[in-house]
Amino acid sequence: MSQGSASGRGERVTCFGCVHLVTTYQPAFPYACRLMGMKSRALPSIEVFKETGEDCRGYETRSNEARSADARRDGRTG
Repeated sequence: MSQGSASGRGERVTCFGCVHLVTTYQPAFPYACRLMGMKSRALPSIEVFKETGEDCRGYETRSNEARSADARRDGRTG
């Protein structure tokens, strides 16, 4: 698993840009993490930090190819 670009620079890891982050269609729990199998109101990385005091260790940087594939699947261009 590749570490987030934020690690080592004093910044927190966030789920944005992670391959495991998904958006749900449940207003009460809009974010989910495929790796951890959890849904939450806040970003899963925030929940992990609140519970453990550490950044998420499951963060994997999403490649540009994956972003392009998601955009095509969702009917977006660019």
